[in-house]
Amino acid sequence: MLDSVKHLRAGGLALNEALVQSGQRRLRPVLMTSLAAALGMLPLAWGVGSADMLRPLAIAVIGAVCVSVLLSLVATPVLYSLMREPGRGKPDDPPDQPEPMPDPTREPPKIQPESPSQLPNWQSFGPR
Repeated sequence: MLDSVKHLRAGGLALNEALVQSGQRRLRPVLMTSLAAALGMLPLAWGVGSADMLRPLAIAVIGAVCVSVLLSLVATPVLYSLMREPGRGKPDDPPDQPEPMPDPTREPPKIQPESPSQLPNWQSFGPR
């Protein structure tokens, strides 16, 4: 989510607008995965069948999933906006710029040793 905020800010959006758009974009996937995990634990939490021993574990997992949803969708953007509030850093701090992606069409540079003495002595690795 914060990576999306950085890309939106690099595109010229204000911090609050970037946080809102990023939150809207991540809401559905986060809720769907969290609901799937919580609903999958409901039979264990109700103690259906012979799952009485796993009941406390299922209740703890459901609670942890609910807390993680609140932390990821509410607390993280709020803390990020408080930390990135204008005027809190140096006055000449530029907005966060994402790292540029490497060009996949460009070949990596070939590294040549400067002298034969820099080559490894492969005979020392062979059988003795």
